[in-house]
Amino acid sequence: MPVVSSILRSARAHPIAIVLTVGALGLGFGLCAAGWTASTSGPAPNGPPPPRYGSGRPMPPGPQWMLGPASLESAEVSGRFVGASGGLGALVAVGPSSSVATRRAATFVVVSGLADAECFSFRAADGRYLRRSAQRLRLSAAERNDQFRSDATLCARRGVLPESIALEFFGQPGSFVRHDGDLICAGPLDASGAFMVRRPLA
Repeated sequence: MPVVSSILRSARAHPIAIVLTVGALGLGFGLCAAGWTASTSGPAPNGPPPPRYGSGRPMPPGPQWMLGPASLESAEVSGRFVGASGGLGALVAVGPSSSVATRRAATFVVVSGLADAECFSFRAADGRYLRRSAQRLRLSAAERNDQFRSDATLCARRGVLPESIALEFFGQPGSFVRHDGDLICAGPLDASGAFMVRRPLA
């Protein structure tokens, strides 16, 4: 056969090269038989590496990803959720034995942002909205003016903790929803402003 003859001629001329070639082929067959694969370029078999998280970058994949009933758990303090106490934003402790009222206080309907449809607004069960007011987060009845719509609009960014989000106040670059103890306020982004989107508690 021509291929065999060519290999034999090469073997007489370059015996070491043929030994190395056959050895490499044998190694390749062995690796494939064992289920191993190799690639010299392109992403790893399991896809691209996970994204790095940092402040100020928009959350993918678009404005519809978080709409509907949801609860926001602090990524820094497990079991504490964004809610309200007496009309003021607060971290609410929610556990298996928590009452329906407590669970409802930590549940919101997320709608398209009142000032920007690429962002979000959070409506409580009684129809009031979370809004920024004097560096605090409060629940307020809807008002038909631009200031209220701006104060009640939050834009999702990547949080500083893995898999978390941060909520930046619309029209206030660098001002984020964060907590100081159990009080929720506005301020620069840090770990206290990292939240996890959870299924609605109520």
